[in-house]
Amino acid sequence: MSDLAFLTALKPSTELGAWPLAESPAVYVLVPPLLTLPTRLSEFVIVARNPRTNHVDIFPCDENGRIEEWEPLAEFAGADHMQALRACGYEVVVLDVA
Repeated sequence: MSDLAFLTALKPSTELGAWPLAESPAVYVLVPPLLTLPTRLSEFVIVARNPRTNHVDIFPCDENGRIEEWEPLAEFAGADHMQALRACGYEVVVLDVA
């Protein structure tokens, strides 16, 4: 079984409100959580393309989609959400809950 990244309906946000300066930001739930430091597990992440750098950044967030740190957990040049998450070992799952 591979690691999974579930796209959520949550809207990414910051301490100031809406998510700034990014194209198509989205919140994903990672199963299992992403281990980025010996003591850092991130279950919820924001994945967003920065139009200034043409990179896709992955940021830790809480269960409500609010960013926890502005330092990206990972950064990928010229990638899209699926490519960036796949590079971290996750398969993206989109559930249709209409």
